[in-house]
Amino acid sequence: AAFADNAAVVESLRSDGEQLHTAVRYGVSQALLAAAAAARETTRTRVLADALGTDPASEPVPVFGQSGDDRRQGAEKMLLKGVPVLPHGLFNDARKIGRDGGRLVEYLSWLTERAAELGPDGYDPRVHVDVYGTIGELFGPPYDRSEVVDYFRELARAAAPYPLQVEGPVDAGSHEAQLDAMAELRDGLREAGVAVDIVVDEWCDTRADVERFVDAGAADVVQVKTPDLGSVAESGRAVRYCAGTDVRAYLGGTCNETTVSARACAHVGLATDAAQLLAKPGMGFDEGYAVVTNEMRATLARHDNSAKQRQNV
Repeated sequence: AAFADNAAVVESLRSDGEQLHTAVRYGVSQALLAAAAAARETTRTRVLADALGTDPASEPVPVFGQSGDDRRQGAEKMLLKGVPVLPHGLFNDARKIGRDGGRLVEYLSWLTERAAELGPDGYDPRVHVDVYGTIGELFGPPYDRSEVVDYFRELARAAAPYPLQVEGPVDAGSHEAQLDAMAELRDGLREAGVAVDIVVDEWCDTRADVERFVDAGAADVVQVKTPDLGSVAESGRAVRYCAGTDVRAYLGGTCNETTVSARACAHVGLATDAAQLLAKPGMGFDEGYAVVTNEMRATLARHDNSAKQRQNV
């Protein structure tokens, strides 16, 4: 309760009539969370779970690796480590997906072949590519027409047998337009039976934005962009809003974070049992993956040890 109350105070503070910058609220809330855990002699996951009224995850949250522009070598490193969700790909320019979208199709075909060659036994990853609105640039609205749907069907075939989710397929230029465009695309894919999940990123920045996209059914996955929400408690509430809906929560953020914030987000992910957690900081993959994975494993080991001690009392 103390952490939740203190975080709420930070969220309410004003300077010159304006709420404190989200980065300030984000950082201070992490310090408050660490202090509360130390005072209670427990994990930050437990503190957050109590504040949010959740049962924390008992297994690590699936980690989403991001490759940056080194999308082939980066993906191969992820495949060797059996990363659950990959590779991001940084397709942030229309030239990267190709004039007709063919480069993205070819990349997904290559990725699935390499997954079979390099992945561990029983490996069944989820393929997640971020295209930064370039598919929308390629086709334009309306996004439920056959030309668009057929392209997504081609992407799904290239990624098979692995499930595919595409982040930021369109950038419609405003909150309302983005809601409409994403809902239109999702409905078109569903009606055509195309098994590609779409992930909202652009124009989904605050907890209120997350709730609007979930309520509108305008995505299969919403990215909770942790630095943009302020307090880590706000990120946790945004993730929890997806519970009981058909929209999954991806606890994301940015590669330009610190190891301190990355570790804090690992606890948010565990406390809320998010669908996936971004490996951060950086786009070199190895470092960010180690940071969040080790933090989750160490935390779960502490939970297991505490449970065993209680049983022996």
